[in-house]
Amino acid sequence: DKYLDEVPWPVHHRPIEEPLARLQERMQKVSLDPIALEKARIGAAANLTKLYAAGAGRDTLDARFSKVAAWARDRGISPRRILIGEFGVLRKNGDSPGALCEDRIRWLSDIREIMDKYGFSWSYFSYDGPFALVRSDQDREFDLSVLKALGLRNGKTGCES
Repeated sequence: DKYLDEVPWPVHHRPIEEPLARLQERMQKVSLDPIALEKARIGAAANLTKLYAAGAGRDTLDARFSKVAAWARDRGISPRRILIGEFGVLRKNGDSPGALCEDRIRWLSDIREIMDKYGFSWSYFSYDGPFALVRSDQDREFDLSVLKALGLRNGKTGCES
């Protein structure tokens, strides 16, 4: 949802009131007619509420991927033939919406580990921009935290400012 910002992963890491407050702040800056603005606000809040009600986290991801694995197994399809090519999360950058570094890294790590668990193929498609493998479009240095979350780097790395 383009109006949500700083949604935690997994959702239990922060109370719903925090991303709801960010939603209210963002909606004050949106240029829409009053009816469209209210519809957008209600829709975004409903999406956030559903995410929290589901307890979105590693277990919810695993449950969804296990269904895909079962579907493939029932049809004799090798899990390696299933390619997951869209699983990035927007990097928070100034006033632009996105995930805080810690949440982004937890998401990437969880989803990559689950894809590997089921033997699915995956590709991370974005070198730069808000889904990037690099820290910023200016310096073009790899974000070591993202590389580690994707299993492409060993060792301890943390979120860098």
